[in-house]
Amino acid sequence: MKKHFKQINREITTGFTLVETLVAISIFTLSVLVMLVVLGGGISDANHSKNKLVASYLAQEGIELMRSLRDTYVLYGGDTGWTDFQTAIVNCGAGASAGGSGCYLYDQNSLVPPITEIEIYDCTPSGGFPCQELNYSEGDGYSYDQDVGNVGSGFARVILVEDVNQKEKKITSTVHWFRGTNDYKVSFSSYLFDWMPSI
Repeated sequence: MKKHFKQINREITTGFTLVETLVAISIFTLSVLVMLVVLGGGISDANHSKNKLVASYLAQEGIELMRSLRDTYVLYGGDTGWTDFQTAIVNCGAGASAGGSGCYLYDQNSLVPPITEIEIYDCTPSGGFPCQELNYSEGDGYSYDQDVGNVGSGFARVILVEDVNQKEKKITSTVHWFRGTNDYKVSFSSYLFDWMPSI
């Protein structure tokens, strides 16, 4: 006996199964996560580069402030200008033998005569920084002013002075900042001379 089967034409349907869909979603999610990690690292590196650049400018500014202070004393101090400059910065000495841990200059936005308006303070650790933290405001930039609207900048500048000889000083300006728990710093050094000839 012969059986006749009726052949049913089934259309083959195309599409994704549940497993294929889950695999595709997993690959897409993993790709997005990798891109976010790379992007986050790039933003973090850019922020670190910005902080390093700002710290470099602030460290160089510290050298320029000391140079301006020296010039102010030498130009307006007469025959005792260099000696008065050395006396003014005695607390900026480096190391225990000099009796100091550095200093910072409060310039009140300008280093102009009279010399008595220039304030030099000893560094004392505060807020994790080795010295007074610089403040920041949109209008004035970085300074030690405590005006309303100024906020902590996250940077602290320490100026150290070392004797080379009677007529020469080595100035080192170091700016510290934190990123997480790490303390980063940028330092610049320069030599200052008594350029006024003795008469």
